[in-house]
Amino acid sequence: MHDEKNEENNDRKEGRMRFNRRRFFRISLDDNERDCQIVFLDFGDEKFKHLVNKRISAKVMDLSVGGMRISTEYDLPVQYHIVSIISFEINDERFYLQCEFQRKEAKKENENIVYGVRFINVDKNIESKLGKIIHQLEVQKHKIGLHIFGEKKKSIMIFAMRIINYLRKVLGCTSL
Repeated sequence: MHDEKNEENNDRKEGRMRFNRRRFFRISLDDNERDCQIVFLDFGDEKFKHLVNKRISAKVMDLSVGGMRISTEYDLPVQYHIVSIISFEINDERFYLQCEFQRKEAKKENENIVYGVRFINVDKNIESKLGKIIHQLEVQKHKIGLHIFGEKKKSIMIFAMRIINYLRKVLGCTSL
């Protein structure tokens, strides 16, 4: 693992591109963040026992079948083994998934702290249902992107034709 990190750092320094090694496709929800609730089950340390069964709110920033990135105001001790249940709704489906906090990102988003969580012990049927919904969302995003691009292209073409017609008038030529 340590050699793998060194290799990645060397690749960055030397400008080589690395492929995405994520196991699951991840969809960004930044434009349309969704609320989620987290209930702590275990912190892996007795001194945090008083936080077990506590509930906090967060925003889902991106999502995959294997985990998600969330943003919350709470500064959590991710160096300990935090296990929780995270619940969220997506496409009118409510999910309750066991997860563990993997990392805390140094950057803050709107004064919130960003965390990466990994789903654990997920039933194959639930995983499949979540995968289908993520795929549907990606298809919707792609269609919206094509629609917006199509409208922009149309506007650009109209603008270009106006410029060409103006130049024809000003220059008195028909070959533009």
